[in-house]
Amino acid sequence: MEVIYNATGSSVTGVFSSGWSITISLSEGVLSFLAGAPGTAINRTRGLLGVFNNDITDDFTTPDGTILPINSTERQIHYNFGQLWMVQEGASLFHYKGELTTSSFQEPSFQPVFFDEISWPNETIKAEYYTICNNVTQCVYDYWLTLNKKLAEATATKQAENAVKAGEAKNAVPRIRLIPATVNVTGGDLVTVSVSVTDDDVTDVVSLSYTGNTTGTSFNNSTGLFTWTPALTAQVFMIRFIADDGNGGVSEASVRISYCSGCSSNGTCNFDRQTLPDVNFPNFAVATCECALGYTGDDCSIDLDGCLANPCPQDVNCTDVPAPLHSSSGVAFTCSDCPSGFTLDNNTRKCVDIDECATGSNVTNNCEQLCENTEGSYTCTCYDGYRSNGSRCYDVDECTERSDNCDQICVNTNGSFYCECAAGYTLNVTSNLCISVQRISERDKNSILEVIGLCLDRVDHSS
Repeated sequence: MEVIYNATGSSVTGVFSSGWSITISLSEGVLSFLAGAPGTAINRTRGLLGVFNNDITDDFTTPDGTILPINSTERQIHYNFGQLWMVQEGASLFHYKGELTTSSFQEPSFQPVFFDEISWPNETIKAEYYTICNNVTQCVYDYWLTLNKKLAEATATKQAENAVKAGEAKNAVPRIRLIPATVNVTGGDLVTVSVSVTDDDVTDVVSLSYTGNTTGTSFNNSTGLFTWTPALTAQVFMIRFIADDGNGGVSEASVRISYCSGCSSNGTCNFDRQTLPDVNFPNFAVATCECALGYTGDDCSIDLDGCLANPCPQDVNCTDVPAPLHSSSGVAFTCSDCPSGFTLDNNTRKCVDIDECATGSNVTNNCEQLCENTEGSYTCTCYDGYRSNGSRCYDVDECTERSDNCDQICVNTNGSFYCECAAGYTLNVTSNLCISVQRISERDKNSILEVIGLCLDRVDHSS
């Protein structure tokens, strides 16, 4: 329910979602009650306020359906109609405190003063009352009972206001038609809306006006043509038209706006997906931008950072591809090369060690003899009897370096050496000692033969 306070008129109005309204006002110490019914209430009311059907002859319908004649006296109306609608115990919708009940607020025995039974002292006084009240019966009644002129005049004023409101209730409200009623708006593009109004009261002269918070608009009241070029910057826009027939009939209609900034020319507007930026403006929505590849942001004005998700391997630099190139090539980023000795594994997106010592056609080492792989590199080694000089291997001269254990003569070979003896001596292959031939035993002869065999079988690693 919406509650409207009128401090000037000392009144409060409650408006229900169904269209019903209740206005209670205070004047000169007296409360006034006014009920307002929507058009949907026709033929659906019963009770003290009568039957809402534009037929006054059945307004005094009792709870059992009996209709009191419209020309009944006030006494008859009070007792044979009004009293019958008194709320019964158990039927009240109110909640009462303590021992209070419905009957606590009723006085069935009360008898009011009936206006048609007033006995005027003379016609002069009666005419004076009617003159003061401008012939308003309710004013004359209050003045007779209270002798309070201000109260009576307040009653006359309230009756005049009610008469105006009754006229407004009977007055047909003008209807506004918008073509289109919903517009998909792109910043910078021209929008055109045709506005027309009709009124069932053909004698009414209806004025049509535009109100809103938009700039760059033009409205021709005579043709009903409204044009608007929205700004490129997003804001809440409102386009509303008001029709007034001068007789209290006022209606309004708003164009439902679905706005798109244009996505900075880096995307397309999706008017099927919208957001409401301000709940106070239900007729304004913002369309979603679907950004082209390489762009992001609500209006596609931001270059998408292709490196944001850290797509490159560790220790590798990532470079974002500018949005225009990203959009045309489909490539969002580039990674620098892996460190020396590593290569990129496309499946795991990691830098993995290169096995420079692997055999095959892709040999990447320059070792002369032996290769030993390491993390990110490799080292070269040599066979026994050779010494490394970087990637090359050279023979160790055991004879020059005196690393042999020969007794007399050392003979260097590629990767090795062997011992010999001077003339008149023979080599003991077990002890590498040279023994005089004259002292050779039978066992030594066999050793000499073994040495000869060893020399013949010696392997040259340089070949």
